[in-house]
Amino acid sequence: MSTFKISLKIKIILPLFISSILILFVSLVNNPGNGIIVSQGDQYSIINSRYISENYVFQWLSFREFGVATISHVNLLFYNIFYVLLDNFNLQEKATLLWIFSFLSLSFTSSLFACKIIVKDISIENAILCALFYTFNQSTFNHLSTGWGFSPYIYFYIFFPLTFALFIKALFTDRIFYSVLAGVSSVLLLPSFMHPAFFYEFLFVTFLFILIFFTTKCAKITKLAVVNIFAFYSIAIMVSLFWIFPSVNSIAGNQGIQSAKESLIDWISWQVVPFIQSFRLIFIKDWNLYPYYFQYGYILKFLILILSFFPIVLLGLYLLQRKKNRLVLSTILFLLIYLFLMKKVYPPFGFLNMLSFKYIPFIYLLRSTDKWMMPLTFFLAFILGHVLNHLSKEKKFKQFSAIIFSIIIVYSLPFWSGQLIKGGYFETQRFDYTVKVPQYYYQMANYVNGLEEENYKVMSEPYVDTPWVSYNWRHEDTHKTYRFIGEDPTALLFDKPPINPKTRISGFAFNKKISFEEFKSCQWYYRLYSLLNVKYVLFHDDAPKIEAERFEKNMLAGTSKNMKLKKEFNSLRFYELNADFVRPLIYCSE
Repeated sequence: MSTFKISLKIKIILPLFISSILILFVSLVNNPGNGIIVSQGDQYSIINSRYISENYVFQWLSFREFGVATISHVNLLFYNIFYVLLDNFNLQEKATLLWIFSFLSLSFTSSLFACKIIVKDISIENAILCALFYTFNQSTFNHLSTGWGFSPYIYFYIFFPLTFALFIKALFTDRIFYSVLAGVSSVLLLPSFMHPAFFYEFLFVTFLFILIFFTTKCAKITKLAVVNIFAFYSIAIMVSLFWIFPSVNSIAGNQGIQSAKESLIDWISWQVVPFIQSFRLIFIKDWNLYPYYFQYGYILKFLILILSFFPIVLLGLYLLQRKKNRLVLSTILFLLIYLFLMKKVYPPFGFLNMLSFKYIPFIYLLRSTDKWMMPLTFFLAFILGHVLNHLSKEKKFKQFSAIIFSIIIVYSLPFWSGQLIKGGYFETQRFDYTVKVPQYYYQMANYVNGLEEENYKVMSEPYVDTPWVSYNWRHEDTHKTYRFIGEDPTALLFDKPPINPKTRISGFAFNKKISFEEFKSCQWYYRLYSLLNVKYVLFHDDAPKIEAERFEKNMLAGTSKNMKLKKEFNSLRFYELNADFVRPLIYCSE
């Protein structure tokens, strides 16, 4: 083998090897431990993947449950393949660790191919630098340090670069092959599309870019270009038709969307980030709070804070180049317009943003900053690719690329800290989003799942008067008690459909608003159980003291008459309702 071929292989393999080591190191150093899950906001890591796959993928379900897709659960298919594989190889306990590794490695691969596709003649080393920037940045740090990074929605971040790059390739080459390939590749985004906001964002971002692309005369509008655009959207929509059709009526009549429109100003005022913050890929209003929960000293914190302006410096580096590229200029214009829309009520011209939310169809679906932020990093990585490609002709390029690599490493220092998903809450603060479900929950789940198969539901009690459920979990192995607040992950342990303690019926908080002083007998409350097809009641004695005591006082006083205790594991008690209150679920045709 010639010296040139050996040198070329080293030139390609060595950067890829170093990148792989970085991704593996970040995954391992942030390993939260076996059985640790993340549950925050609307998201939680999956437990009991086999049950999720059987009941949420291969059935059309009509019930609504917090933290679970409410329209078409079939979209969870690709997301659950990951967890089913872990289950089959007895790696379920390491799910969080392996998910972090998968997220980082797939993001790297997708952005690497995207840069190679759309940045003309870019070298593998420069494409790798772009991919490293896309993989390790403030945006991805935010995703993985919150619940978003462990949800199906993150597939948008992972695979958007590949789909978009193929589409841009189609517009430049006028070859319908690439637009078809781009449309087909949108199947990789399906897990995120189960949230209609992400499907709308996909359409909105691509349409806005096309509009700017042709307005700036980046390319001519030809018949073939129109055919390519039509083919791309047609295939992408056809890929999603299996969930779009069943959900149209649901979206049109969704009370949540209607209420969001009615209280849009309040929501937008809460979900805003200043223009510069967005450019820095930071999700929070106050930059003094950044980096999130970072455990190092003030000097390193200050250094990270300064380097977070790297995207703005990157933009300046491109504008200083003598030779300009129309595609990059179109991208910069897109970024400015997109960031302007994203800032919402913040100055300047906040009133224009409000007008856009009023008159652009369905744009209220993108009211949350985390949804707007998803595509931004790729466009910045794309600009970085052009900067590197241009400067590679300079004599001192090796030194410059080494500086860029060093900036990316230091810029992403929070990843190396081992605090990625522990978020500073673990054992140090008053509550915890990163948690290990106590063993007695699994013991109770095994007992409940072993009961005779019946078409009845389990009601989880008591009602908890917080935005999410709240439990005080005592771990027998550490003898420590942690306060957990978030979406209830324990519901996924049971094979029988559970009813979340925050379930509401037409705006009526089922298990909170009943006045037990007015109803001396609790019979009416038990009758409501029967309306919901409830046969069993799971009581959490590890819920906050006030709620637990209220439930015990009002409901458990007459258990011998109305329900009987079947099993008890530590702080969990499992009751069966008296037969008089049990009603089968009856379906009626419309």
